[in-house]
Amino acid sequence: MTRRLLLVVVLASCRREGDPVERLESSLRHRLEKRGIIAQVKCPAFEPAPGVAVACTATGAGPEFPVDVTLRDASGTALDWKIRGTVVDTRQLGRDIAAQRRSWGVLGCDHPRVVMTPGATITCALFDDGKAQHLAITATGDPARPFRWNVVP
Repeated sequence: MTRRLLLVVVLASCRREGDPVERLESSLRHRLEKRGIIAQVKCPAFEPAPGVAVACTATGAGPEFPVDVTLRDASGTALDWKIRGTVVDTRQLGRDIAAQRRSWGVLGCDHPRVVMTPGATITCALFDDGKAQHLAITATGDPARPFRWNVVP
């Protein structure tokens, strides 16, 4: 009995290659982390082959956003990828917004970097004359005025 249990433990601890979807999701998660974006990635099932396009979705760091992938080889390890959306440094955005409103103090968001697509909204905390408030910030998709915001209860 002890030998069987040991064999099960040894086999369970062996590293599995995983299926192509798991490998791709893990690869994208690490690539996003290198850009300072913490997110979970979900991809649909696919058969790895050169030129295969996969549309994945990332969630966790702000609003959900799409990640487009094109495989360059059959193993699925060589790939081209692109975030559909704008990577936003929320600390800098907070400073920019606060500079326009003299009474606003510190603006803090849950994540230092998020990806925002047009219409996506994040909510951050702020202090207005010492009173805690929440600010909803929405991406507009307009390069001249990329964000609009309003105080929410």
